[in-house]
This record gives sequence, structure tokens and C-alpha cells, in this order.
Amino acid sequence: MYSRRNLDHVRRHETAACPAESVTVDWAAELDAPTMTWDEAVIGSLRNHLAQNPPHPVPPEPTETVATCGTTKVWLVREAERWEMYVGSRKRGRRTDFASPWLRHAIETAQDWYGPAPRGWSHQQQKMSSQKSDE
Repeated sequence: MYSRRNLDHVRRHETAACPAESVTVDWAAELDAPTMTWDEAVIGSLRNHLAQNPPHPVPPEPTETVATCGTTKVWLVREAERWEMYVGSRKRGRRTDFASPWLRHAIETAQDWYGPAPRGWSHQQQKMSSQKSDE
């Protein structure tokens, strides 16, 4: 165990051995200095740029995704904050052992369980009607 006196002794010897490396920093002055200054010219040019080039709207995430994985029809349906999987029948085929917060994870799980989707996934914004969903 080291005492405060031993610690001060070590620090004095390190400072004496390497005086170039012992740099005193005024942390209070460093913290008070602004990291970035904005002037009206910068803000004005940014406003002009945004007025001439509005940001692109983010497309809404689909609420339903459908594919045929192997020989099985699979629906991934967004319910609140999770994706639920329906297999075979959209009305009665909900997999109660699966729910995912991420669409990519749900797609990969469906393909692992039922096989690849050779025609890809069909993403839709609205839920399909019951006539279309059991096709």
C-alpha cells in the first residue's frame, strides 16, 4: 500500500526524469472555451441550402410482408412494436412462438424455418383483405 508521501515522491522523480512530458493543463480554461462558434452567415447559408434542397421524405415502413418460403405461404405482420409470423392461413396460422422487433430478423427466421423465398418478399402498407390473405 502506498502512502500519499510515496506517491508525491514518485511524481517528483518522474517529473525530474522527463521534464518535457510534464505538461500542466488549465482544465478550467479548456472547459470554458467554446468548442464551436456559429455566426449568422453560416446559419443563413445552411437555411438557404435547406430551402433549396429539402430533405427527402422517409418512406413509411411496411405493415405487412408476404412471401412463399419453399412451399409455405408466410405473412409477417406488424402488430404494435413487433413483427408476428403467420403461416399457411392468415386467419388461424399465427406462430405463437415467434415475434421480432426487426423485419430483417423476421424475414431471415422465416427463410431458415421454411426455406428461401425464390420470388422475394412483397411489402405492403395496408393489411390485405381476408379474401387475398388466404390465397
